[in-house]
Order: sequence, then structure tokens, then C-alpha cells
Amino acid sequence: MRQLEYLKAFFYAATDFERDPEVRRFFQRSIYYPPVSLKDKMKEELARYETQAFEKIAVLLDEVTHDEAKKTRWIRVFYAFLDGLGVEHELYDLEEFEKRRKSAFEALVLLLN
Repeated sequence: MRQLEYLKAFFYAATDFERDPEVRRFFQRSIYYPPVSLKDKMKEELARYETQAFEKIAVLLDEVTHDEAKKTRWIRVFYAFLDGLGVEHELYDLEEFEKRRKSAFEALVLLLN
């Protein structure tokens, strides 16, 4: 299934925390701990970003399933894994992190069945 390969590539690109760790850390701090004066603006920007990302992911998912509930669930779990893996990347060595990232994607695939 070619679309599944695209979803996997998208997932692995989004969870490639080795690529630019300083940018990732800045982004995480900005989102999780924004200055009070920027909190609302950061939430708006994050919502706009997620809306655009949802649309791109949905195009890939359309080729796999037309079940809107499955697509919505997949996207929500994708973001939960993205957030969790961002933390786990800091806690575990690379070998353990890769095992967890692989397991996360395998769980996402199961959501499409």
C-alpha cells in the first residue's frame, strides 16, 4: 500500500528529533511554556499549524480509508505520539527511542484497520 508508505515517511520525518534538536527544543518551550504575554497568540498559531497539517495528513488518509472517524482518530493519536515521542527522545538512548517510535507507528497502522 503506497499511501501507507507515505504516512510512514511523514510520521518518521515528524519524529526525526535528531535532525535539528535546538529548533525542536525552542518550539517545545514556546508551545509548552510560552511567556504569558504570548500564550494566546501561540495557541492561535498552533491551531492554525495543526489545521494545515490535518489537511495534508487527511489527503494521505483518504487513500487508505474514507471513514472520517478513523481519520480523525488517527490524526489525534498521531499528535499524541508526536508529543510523547518528543519527550521520550530526551529520556531514552537512541536505540530505545527507535523501538518506541517503531511501536508507535505500528499502533497507528492498526487504527486504520
